[in-house]
Amino acid sequence: MRRRSSVLAIAVVAIVCGVPLAACAQTYSGSLSSASGQIDGRQEWIDPGPTMLSWEVTDMGAFYHYQYTLAVPQNSSEISHFIIGVSDNFGIGDFWNETGAFQGTEVGDFDQANGNPSIPGLLHGLKFDDTSGTTLVVDFDSSRVPVWGDFYAKCGGNPPNEAWNLGFALPNPTDPPSNGTISNHILVPDTVVPEPSSLLLCLLALPGACLLAWRRWRK
Repeated sequence: MRRRSSVLAIAVVAIVCGVPLAACAQTYSGSLSSASGQIDGRQEWIDPGPTMLSWEVTDMGAFYHYQYTLAVPQNSSEISHFIIGVSDNFGIGDFWNETGAFQGTEVGDFDQANGNPSIPGLLHGLKFDDTSGTTLVVDFDSSRVPVWGDFYAKCGGNPPNEAWNLGFALPNPTDPPSNGTISNHILVPDTVVPEPSSLLLCLLALPGACLLAWRRWRK
């Protein structure tokens, strides 16, 4: 009897500590490539290219973790800055834990007049400044939910290499977040703070999960 009780206790602890929370975690991923005609731009990043952008957005419960990887041809100029579109009321206080090969960040309106010579239009975005290398990985956390938006990047050369998503000039899709891409857009942070938290939903589901595990063990 003691052995059965120990097995049940271990099963319940395993569920509480691992399985339900892992099952609740949702990650959306996608990518764009100039080789597939999903990224437009100028100079070597596009021809001969290829330039690729991939992303992963993970629902952590009380916030989202965003990761972007931009890779340009290794024999081209290094990336100078990278901008992801965000909602108009997104500010410095809406992201934290940012990491990557960059020297600073800023949030604002970016167009051709402020160092983005071929950007297709005005982009309110989160800019990663003074980046380096031909592969850039940036991470940050945000309370804002993911929606579909745009990006822009350039090098420091003259004439500069530039890249942006082919859907930049099109209206942003209003579809819910998903894997892949919609109309050559990427997932970016929106204005909305998630409520209720998916972490809270996971915690509320724990008693039922434990009861289900106990019933299966009884059978």
